[in-house]
Amino acid sequence: MAEQALLQGWRLRTLVASILAGAALYLAAVLWSGMGEVRDAVAAIGGAGLLLGLGLSLLNYGLRYLRWQYYLRRLGHRVPAGASLAIYLGGFTLTTTPAKAGEAVRALFLRDYGVGYQHTLGAMFAERLTDLLSVVVLALLGIWAYEPARGLVLPLGLAVVGIIAGLQARDCLAAVRARLAARGPGRITAALGMLLDIVLTAGRCFTAPALTSGLLLALFAWAAEGVALYVFLSLADSPITLAEAQFIYAFALLVGAASLIPGGLGSTELAMTTLLTWKGVEPGTAVAVTVVLRLATLWFAVLVGAAALAVYRHRPQE
Repeated sequence: MAEQALLQGWRLRTLVASILAGAALYLAAVLWSGMGEVRDAVAAIGGAGLLLGLGLSLLNYGLRYLRWQYYLRRLGHRVPAGASLAIYLGGFTLTTTPAKAGEAVRALFLRDYGVGYQHTLGAMFAERLTDLLSVVVLALLGIWAYEPARGLVLPLGLAVVGIIAGLQARDCLAAVRARLAARGPGRITAALGMLLDIVLTAGRCFTAPALTSGLLLALFAWAAEGVALYVFLSLADSPITLAEAQFIYAFALLVGAASLIPGGLGSTELAMTTLLTWKGVEPGTAVAVTVVLRLATLWFAVLVGAAALAVYRHRPQE
């Protein structure tokens, strides 16, 4: 059973290791910046502020799910909304695996609804690209305020646009795929052929209307978590502009993704804290806001994913 194998072996070890590493990292950051200052900032955010942040995270997950369901339908699949939501959110349990590769476990569950691995992975590839492009767009909102960041965000944005443009060349990609198939069996040929199949599948989610819809949903989804950063800073009496908050959050996510560390753990927090202190936020406040934000986004996603899997596991059999 897919649900039985989900949190076993390397997946379970990675999840446990990431949780322990996160706890140690946050404890070290709090001790370094001063317990009292961090405690005051957390108290200023308060329960109401945290609930608002969690609500914005739920909005993020909901918008991303709508995009996911849209992609599945683009690929010819109509998975029941409840099951699809549980499967999609369930993948978040393994969001702290390298490059979020563990989220591909969705493919195991979606087999029961006639969705092949190629289509699941193609939809995930499309999802990752629109996420990346939307985060780059949000980072561009405040890039000129941070000159050192220009060298990373602009080339990355051009690269993503280039990849999306390349996905439009379906005839060329299909010709390459046919040539690979004509070469006969072989491990390298098979691997390249599988990759091209996934890319060709993802390309069906990048026609002009689909790209526009997917990108808009991603922009609003990730902007919601940038708003959470803005709210936390305002409550902690360290206000910055909304555009600056969006940039800091988006750029920190890019740093975390570029680091290739599972969940961007450590690298995302360091980038966010550094940018906040450059904006004049006190170190203790910067650490507190960063830790609370990551708890309300990354780690809340893991918790929501675990709950979704529990619900899916105990669903009535169809």
